[in-house]
Order: sequence, then C-alpha cells, then structure tokens
Amino acid sequence: MLAPVPTKEIEAQQEAVIAQWQKHLERTYRGKTPYQYHYCLRKFLTWCRIQEPPPASVSKELIETYLRELGKRNKPNGVKSHYKSLRSFFAWSVEQGAGSNPMEKIKSPKSSEGVHQRDELTDAEVLALLEDCGPTPKGRRDRAMIALMAYCALRQAEVLSADLADIESREGRMILWVLGKGRTGKEEYVVLPVPAEEALRDWLAVRPGPKTGAIFTSLQGERKGIRIVRRGWKQKRIELNTLREMVIDRMKRLGMKTPRKSTHSLRHSAITNAIRNGADPMQAMAMARHLSVNTTMIYYHERNRLKRPAEDLIVYSKPGAEEKISHDQEQPSSN
Repeated sequence: MLAPVPTKEIEAQQEAVIAQWQKHLERTYRGKTPYQYHYCLRKFLTWCRIQEPPPASVSKELIETYLRELGKRNKPNGVKSHYKSLRSFFAWSVEQGAGSNPMEKIKSPKSSEGVHQRDELTDAEVLALLEDCGPTPKGRRDRAMIALMAYCALRQAEVLSADLADIESREGRMILWVLGKGRTGKEEYVVLPVPAEEALRDWLAVRPGPKTGAIFTSLQGERKGIRIVRRGWKQKRIELNTLREMVIDRMKRLGMKTPRKSTHSLRHSAITNAIRNGADPMQAMAMARHLSVNTTMIYYHERNRLKRPAEDLIVYSKPGAEEKISHDQEQPSSN
C-alpha cells in the first residue's frame, strides 16, 4: 500500500510503483490524461507529507479530508480530476495485490455539469479558420485536422490517434473509426460530410511516407513533432501540443481568441451546429460519442435556454391593472 510519509528505505520502492502505474496510464489513456493523473497523485502525496501529525496510512477519512480542502480553493471539475486520479491509482494497486482500496466507498465529487467551460465558434469563425490554412502541405494537413473537429466533433486526442487503417467506405460514405474517450478500442465511427472528406483527401494526396500508420504526421523541415536521426528527418505522429498551438495561433491571428475559446471550441461548435440544424438527441449523441445521453442533453438545454428563456415571460403590472384591462374589454363600443 502507498505510504503517505515514506521513510528513505521505502521511498525508492514507492517511486518504482508510481513509475509502473505511469506506464499503465500511458497504455490505457491517450492525450494529457496520464500526465494529469500522475500530477494529481504527486499533489496528494505532497499534501500528506505536510500534515500534522503525519498520517500513518492512506485511509478513506484522509482522502475525504484532502478532497474537502481541495474544494475550498478549486473548481468542482478540478476536484473531480484529483478524485479520478486517486481512484485510478488505488484500483490499479489492488489489482497488483496491494490490499484494500480506500477509495471504494468514497462518492465522486459533484462536477459543474450543465454549463460548458468553452464557447462555440460562430459559423464565420469556423470558416475563417479553414480558409486560413493555405495550399502548402502543412496548410492542407492543418485544414484536415480542423475540419475533423469542426464537422465530425472529434476530440483533439481522437484526431491524433487516427490511423490510415481507420478510414473506410460504407454505403458510399467515408467513415473514420475513432478511439473515443474512456474506450480501450476503436469501436465507434464518425461519418465525414463533404467538407471534411474533401479536406482529408486533400491532405492524404500530399502526405509523405508509407501508406500506413498515423494519418497526421510531421513534415520535413518542421521543428516541432519530429526528431533527427543519423540519416536525417524521421516521420512522426503529430503531438497534442503541436495541434493545440496550431489552432490557437490561427485564432489569435484572426482576432477570435478569447479566454473561453480554445481548440475544444471546434468540437463544441460541431455539436451545437448539428442541433441547431435539426439533429435529434440520439443523432447528436452518436456523433459526439457521449457515454451518457445526459451529457448530450446539456447542449439542448443550453440552446433552449437562449431560444425560449423564462425571463421573457416575466411581466410586471401595477395592482388592479389586469382588472381594468378586462373591464375595458367588456364595455360596448360607443360607436
């Protein structure tokens, strides 16, 4: 079991255990999740070491105290990230034969569900981002990545994990199998509308290297997302920071970047736009690949909140005004 305040003798063993868990995370999750989980566990261990008196073991009560203190200075979603990290670590530890799980009876903290943390982009902003990508190989690659997020609601990690073998044709439509959030395999697909299909084909026509592996790869001459070997440049899958910086840089150049608009806004825009143009909840859920329909319904609630707000039904009248209006309507016309 994890020692909250380890002695020098067992600190090396503990570090080895954490390193094994880190490898497990990298095999299980994509994107920034392994880093986030590792960071959250480290913060918990640091907190344990400054407690007075030092805790003798990691108990249910200790973790609940930690989560309560986090809640005083962090947003609900931030606390939930720490909860998920600890839950992941201790569940994995039990599988390795470490004993009981102190997280077993701890309820998940409430998150700020029902309110999106990112704004959607306007139609003009999405089109401007796509048009900002020029005819060069890099421009074609960037346009294809943006199009998959804006027209198919792909998450950033889903774009980067896409392989050439994931592209198929069904009933005359191009589809892309996706490694969704929380999934262990590519069990779901998105259907590419014409703009996304054209952007992807445009990139594949100039994509260098073998016709296998990642769809989105580095280009010769790039300084990010490549590594130099004895024979020169070696092709590599695009990294998350490269994708994120590309979109943010273009947003800033076009004057559309705000604190509430980010790369994730492209996915948010795709789901919102589909709903605005008539997609029913099941259609939207399938495209977004949400685990729960409740997540999809947040988009409908937000749309109805603005389209038919209760605030517009509020009318203040002076006392007796309704009776006077009713009386006037009942009086016969003098004509």
